[in-house]
Amino acid sequence: MFVWHPLGVTIGPQVQDPKGREPVLRPGRLGDAAERLSTKRLILEAAVRRLNEAGAEAFRIEDVCLEVHVAKSSIYHFFGSRSGLIAAAEVHRYKASVLAENLDPVAAAEACTTPHEFQALVLAEIERSVLDPDNEPARRLRLGTVARSLETGDGIGDIAQVQEAFITAIAAIFERAQARGLVDPALDCRAYAAFMHTLTLGRTLTSLGFPDDHRWLEVVNVAAVAPLIPEQRR
Repeated sequence: MFVWHPLGVTIGPQVQDPKGREPVLRPGRLGDAAERLSTKRLILEAAVRRLNEAGAEAFRIEDVCLEVHVAKSSIYHFFGSRSGLIAAAEVHRYKASVLAENLDPVAAAEACTTPHEFQALVLAEIERSVLDPDNEPARRLRLGTVARSLETGDGIGDIAQVQEAFITAIAAIFERAQARGLVDPALDCRAYAAFMHTLTLGRTLTSLGFPDDHRWLEVVNVAAVAPLIPEQRR
């Protein structure tokens, strides 16, 4: 007999634990590719929840197995090891954090009609990203994920892809503004997008040694606006 997961994924036959604990579901035939991907997704999402609750040090594969109702062999099949699952969960969480970024600036940028309005929008976004207390946990999470991936090598390729896509999305805002004559036509929009991302994410580190955000912004605002202005107008 096969047991159906509440989300509709066939997991496998139910086996009674000899110590009287909650029944374990042994992986059966996972069927087609869609079912396998769905099972992998369920494991990954459960791992993210456990990672958020317990952290990497206290993370237990057994907890994920109990939540998703799969045996350890399914974890090893999809992720190779405990560290592989943790790395995948951290990357998944990192992606979700990036995708949750505020998209209002895209519409706001399109509404700008003068270079001054666009520059004011850029400064407002920098200020929001630094001063809004809701942003700090996300910045710390990303920085921690990148640090662990750089140390272990796990998931670094996936994180690089996310970073590249994020920088591309930021660059597109400036490219559209450039096409409308709102920024310097000679501006390297992709390099500027990477610079902007460095400012906001890097502030997580620099705030430890220099916590005065308002003084930091006074300097950064000048540096952020200068490349947007055509050289002959500076």
